[in-house]
Order: sequence, then C-alpha cells, then structure tokens
Amino acid sequence: MLSEATISSVAKCPRCGYDLRGTIATWKESCPLVGTCTECGLELTWARLLHPSVLGPNWCIEYYRVAAEIPVRMWRTFLMVLQPGRFWRDLEMIHQCRPKRIALFLGLLLSAAVFWCCGSSFAAILFGTWHEVPSSILMCPLLAGLLHLTVPLGFVALPVSIRRAKVRVIHLARVTLYGLTWLAWFFVLPIVVWLLTIVEMHSRIDLGTVKVLRLSIIGSAMMMVPALVVWWSRAIGEHLKIPHARGVAAAIVALSVLVLLAVVLIVPGGGVALIFWYDDLIDDAF
Repeated sequence: MLSEATISSVAKCPRCGYDLRGTIATWKESCPLVGTCTECGLELTWARLLHPSVLGPNWCIEYYRVAAEIPVRMWRTFLMVLQPGRFWRDLEMIHQCRPKRIALFLGLLLSAAVFWCCGSSFAAILFGTWHEVPSSILMCPLLAGLLHLTVPLGFVALPVSIRRAKVRVIHLARVTLYGLTWLAWFFVLPIVVWLLTIVEMHSRIDLGTVKVLRLSIIGSAMMMVPALVVWWSRAIGEHLKIPHARGVAAAIVALSVLVLLAVVLIVPGGGVALIFWYDDLIDDAF
C-alpha cells in the first residue's frame, strides 16, 4: 500500500497536473487498471502513475544516477533523437521532467559545437580558404533554430486543441529543447562535407565532395520545415497525447513560418538580408 504522502505527490495528471486524489478516494474494494483524467481526458494506467519507482528510459540524459554515466547517456540521447517516434514513446509525460539536466545536455552539445566550429575555422584560416565558407552553412542552422523556437507559440493560436489537452508549459519546453538536437543532425553532413572539400582543394586527392556539398546544402535547407513537422507530430502524438497530431503539427509549423517571415520583413533591412541569403543559397547549391 502507498502512504498518503506518496499518493499526494504522485496522484497528479502528468499532462495537466490535475489532482487525482478525489478519483482515488472513490475506490472502495479494488483499484481499476486504467482511468481517465476528468480535467483533460488523458487515459491513465494507475499502476504506472502511482508507483513511486517509475524511472525514465535508461538512455535518457535526464535520469543518470551518477556523474560517470553522463557521457554515455549524452551520446545515447543524441542518437535516440534520430528516431523521434521511439524517442517520445519511451520518454513519457509520466517521467518527471528535469530541466536542469536537459540544460546540461544542451550546454555540453553547444560546447562541442563551438569547439568543432573553432577547429573548422582554424583549418579554413590555415589553408587560406576562410573566404570560401558557404554562408548558407551558417545561416541555415540559425534560421532553423529560430523557426523551431517559435513553434510553441503556435499553440496559442490553436486554443481548442491546447485548452482541451491542457498541456503544461514544462512539456512544451521539453519538446522544444530536445528538438534543437534533432535539427542539429540535419547540418552535420554539410559541415563534414565542407571540411572534406577543403582537404580536396588543397590536396591531390579527388574526393568528389564539391557536388556532394552542393546537394547537402540545398537538401538541408529544403528539409528544415518537413523536419520540424515530423518532430512535432511525433511529440504531439506520442508524448503529449493530443489527437490529430499530424494536422496540429503542420498547422503550428506553417504558422511559425509566417510569423518568422513577418518578423524578418518588419525588422529594418530584414527583407534585404533574406533576399541575399536566398541568393547565396542558390549560388552555393548550383
């Protein structure tokens, strides 16, 4: 039997945070296997909700037990992001969100990215090819990140879906933060190919990377919006348990594109900068 203190701490809907002790108090002779949150309609498995030892997936950076596990769990989390469906099936709302550990994960990834960029820049300067760095390699991740960060605001424009589901902000923050890692994978290939292109230009080895670089640049740019739709549709359906996940994801991503475009056009010089970036993208690709 669970103590009253334990029930008080865990008897809350994982999606909306509604106190479920009133429902539990109606149980007289036995505990039902499943139930429904009377506030948001989320289907619950009582044994999993009330069990105090429910832990997160063993690959997730949020649930390391000792500091020595951080490098392994960080790498496994980074790889699991490549499978957004499985990622959000394993990492459920019932698992306590630990924002500080997610921030640690992103901080370590950012440090690695800065180290990588510094090393790449040093190599470009060493070989005298800094002027040959495609601007689209730098701009595509920036635009993708800004677009991704505006997606949660799209839920405000869908009051029916968000009010019915009553999703807490912490869950949207979790999906958004891990999504930055998902987007990072789409720009690893262009950067790697660009470094190989530098080697090819200053050696006698014909790697054929120039054509691959062009294809990877245009491919990454074209995949930004579809990648966001895939990520958010999986998170909305598997993690947040909101119906019509694909439609909701497509709607909020489309709205985010319009919002970001409007902001860029309103900012002085933003429209001109966008045109120049588009021209550079076409030049780099073709």
